[in-house]
Amino acid sequence: MLQAYQTLEPGDFPGFLKILRSPPSQRLQSRCTAFLNTMKACHDLPVQKQSDHVQDFYQSFAEHFRSFPEAQVTEIMEHVEKLIMTRLHKWVFCHDSCDDEQKDLALQRRIRIRRKLTLYFSTAIIEMDAKRAPQDKLACVSKCCQHIFEALAVSSSEPANADDFLSGLVYVVLKANPPRLHSNMQYMIRFGLPHSLMAGETGYYFTNLSCAVAFIEKLDGPALNLSPEDFESYMRGQRAPSVAAKRHQVARDTQRLLEELQGQTRETSPGSG
Repeated sequence: MLQAYQTLEPGDFPGFLKILRSPPSQRLQSRCTAFLNTMKACHDLPVQKQSDHVQDFYQSFAEHFRSFPEAQVTEIMEHVEKLIMTRLHKWVFCHDSCDDEQKDLALQRRIRIRRKLTLYFSTAIIEMDAKRAPQDKLACVSKCCQHIFEALAVSSSEPANADDFLSGLVYVVLKANPPRLHSNMQYMIRFGLPHSLMAGETGYYFTNLSCAVAFIEKLDGPALNLSPEDFESYMRGQRAPSVAAKRHQVARDTQRLLEELQGQTRETSPGSG
């Protein structure tokens, strides 16, 4: 009865349904049908109870295939999940017994606020290019950074730490793509008062901006374990990563680069020495 399931190709949901509906699988199909009928009949139960029932069903159904390799069992159970939850979705998704809908609305409001704030932060750092005096350019950097700190504090109900701040600054710089950023930073270094860039609050902000830019500049092919050709294809939008393992590797390498830069900025954090 079960041998036919071993011939399934990965992702072949129609093939799974065909096998499930065949006479040799009648007992398994009957189990699925009976479970669906039971769940529909008790759709007024609290959503956590329904979740428990579904998870119990997954476990008991998987027992039929305990002699199979783990990868095959996983593949089969993904088909089972799709079959069951496609039918139950309208009964259990955003259930009346939980506050999912209210939390969705609250999250959407927060995201809208963050998007507006990101635009606000971006405006501050973009305005830097219109200023002439190094101190005025630096004031734009400080304004942007102060807004990031304030937003992080509001979102977490506690003061932002250096790691969160640098991550936020990298995000804002990527979103804003300030014009002539390198030229503006070099102009401040060459012609600004040294103490403004090397000490105090403004010095801390400028150091973090330098680290954020360095991080972005390091995001090349070798740093992300990509060939130069692949990296250029991704940058031009001609390709998109298609393998989950590659995405995870890129995420790990990106995190490593960011941690290196965060270690540098901790040394310049106000009050660190």
